[in-house]
Amino acid sequence: MRHFLLSTLFILYFLSAFSQDTIVKVTSTQLIVKIIEVSSSDIKYKKWDYLDGPTFVINRSEISKIKYANGETDIISNLSNKAAILRNLRTNKTNNDGNTYNPPVSAWLEYHPTAPSRLKINGEVASVEDAKFILGESTFSRINRNIKGINASYATCFFAVPVIATGIILTNKSLPASITCFTLGTVMFGVALPWTFILPRINNAIVSSYNDISSYNHKETRLNFTIEPNGMGIALRF
Repeated sequence: MRHFLLSTLFILYFLSAFSQDTIVKVTSTQLIVKIIEVSSSDIKYKKWDYLDGPTFVINRSEISKIKYANGETDIISNLSNKAAILRNLRTNKTNNDGNTYNPPVSAWLEYHPTAPSRLKINGEVASVEDAKFILGESTFSRINRNIKGINASYATCFFAVPVIATGIILTNKSLPASITCFTLGTVMFGVALPWTFILPRINNAIVSSYNDISSYNHKETRLNFTIEPNGMGIALRF
C-alpha cells in the first residue's frame, strides 16, 4: 500500500511537471507559469506555485518564446539578448532613495551604412530585428529613407558628369545646346553632391543620439551647494 501511494504521488508529480507552461524571456530568464491568455500585445499568466493568486501581464516584446504543457513551442521574438538588455538598460530606474537614474549601458551603437540593419552594437553588425527593436520602427525607416536619398544623390552625380561633358563637347557645334547641357549637369551635380555628405552625417547623429540617452554611471557626479536654516554646505555627490 505504501509503495502504491508513493508511486501515485510520483506519477502525479511527473504529470504536473509536464503540465506547466514556461515563458522564456528575451533575457533568457524562465518563468514557470500557467498561461491564461495570449493576445497580440501581451500574455496573461499565473505563477505555477500560486495558481489561486493574481494574474500577471507581460508584454510580448519581453518574451522570446513560450513552451506549452503539451510540448508545443510558440516563438514570440527572435531578438538577441544583447538588444533586449540594451533596451532594458535604457529604461529609467528608481533607486532606494526614490531618485531616477539611468543604469550603466553595456552596449555602444554605431551607424553602419552598408549593413541591412544600418547598425553596429559594440562593433558587431546588428540584425535587422535588433535594429528595429532598439531604434524603433519609425527611426529605422527614417535612416533607410536617408540611405535611399544618399543612393539617389550618388546616381544624380554620376549622370551629371556626362551631361556636363556633353555640354563641353557641344560648345563648337551648338552654343544653346551646350549651355543647356552644361547648366543642367552643373545644377544636378551641385544639388546632389552636398547630400552625399549631409545625409550620412544625419544618420550618424541619429544613432549617436541613442548613446547620449543613457549614462554610464548609476548617478551623475555633481557638486551641490545648499543653503540650510542653520548654515550652508557643499557636497560632492556620486
